[in-house]
Amino acid sequence: MGLEKIRQTVLDEAKAEAKHITEAAQKQSASHIAYGKEEIKKEAEWLYKTRALSLEEEFNRRLIQFKGSAGKQILEKRNALISSLFDQARQKILAWPEDTYAQVMGRLIKKVSGDLSGKIQIHPEENQVFSKVLPGINATRDEAKITIDEAISLPERGGFIFARADFDVDQTLSTLLREIEYQILPVIAKELFEA
Repeated sequence: MGLEKIRQTVLDEAKAEAKHITEAAQKQSASHIAYGKEEIKKEAEWLYKTRALSLEEEFNRRLIQFKGSAGKQILEKRNALISSLFDQARQKILAWPEDTYAQVMGRLIKKVSGDLSGKIQIHPEENQVFSKVLPGINATRDEAKITIDEAISLPERGGFIFARADFDVDQTLSTLLREIEYQILPVIAKELFEA
């Protein structure tokens, strides 16, 4: 499973959940609005014109508060859902077969290193995976070899940091998933709040 497929899966799941949350909030809002309007209508029959105007203003204020509260609830649920989906994606990637994971990491190393030498910082538990990947990458290089940085290790599994004296490229799973999340948040927000 490639990162693009994960990105699409997360986006599809987020859209479906966002649609469900939006429909539920709209139904609840419609019910509250209909009830509130009926109550104001009954009271308006018994009150003077100025009192009816005062009640209508109060209703509008409460409606705005309710919409704000509903929007906040949707936002909180959306954020919890997205966080959960990305946690699940991370766990699925870490559970990939070693060969699949190694192929993806190999492609990422080639992409970020180009023709440059450097070291990769990894989590110690992934030393075996990267030790298998690097000989294949280094076989096509003359002197621009890539090695595992034995002095610095990552605190959690998933991905690597390509390090040189003049720059680092963070390709940890956390960073990659955060970038995907950042890219799809505007799409999700558009689906939720544009109607």
